Amino acid sequence: MEIFTFTCVKKTVRAKKSYSGFLATDVGQKYVAVSMASHRDRPKFQGRGIRGIRRHYDWLRKRLGEKNLQREIEKISDKESRRVDQKIHEIAKDLVEEADEDDELIVVGNPEELRRNSDDMEKRVDRIISNFPYYKFVKYLEYKANEKEIQVLKMNEHYPSQECSRWGAKGKRLNQGTFNVLNADTR
Repeated sequence: MEIFTFTCVKKTVRAKKSYSGFLATDVGQKYVAVSMASHRDRPKFQGRGIRGIRRHYDWLRKRLGEKNLQREIEKISDKESRRVDQKIHEIAKDLVEEADEDDELIVVGNPEELRRNSDDMEKRVDRIISNFPYYKFVKYLEYKANEKEIQVLKMNEHYPSQECSRWGAKGKRLNQGTFNVLNADTR
């Protein structure tokens, strides 16, 4: 049997006070991270594969549960966790490197509203969404940004979908891609 010892290293880092732009990241159901940056015209969608990994392992657990193979279920849960962790690390690393290259502050949304609003969803989908690793993603993003001396600002996303991001009009978001303007004169 091998014995491993680990040393915990603490490092104090002072984040910069000013940046030339920002990289805003929103965590969501379909993609773990959707980011928009000062230097880009289009959003970047990352982490869709994590949803597929979760669905696949959910399906496997169900099939193995029907056959009462509890040890196999535990093994695949460990593998699922490692695969998801790897993807989260890759996404966080990519975002921090981009922010570092373009001297940008990282702004990330708080995903708590997403979990509260998932009550009306199908039970299986609700479980997959509520088990999404949002907290872990934000923690990885923070520690990777800390290494590069980049500040991560967490923002409360209170009612983010009541105003059109393009026109600023008040309205209601019917689903992720559809925004219904309440008054057409507001454009």
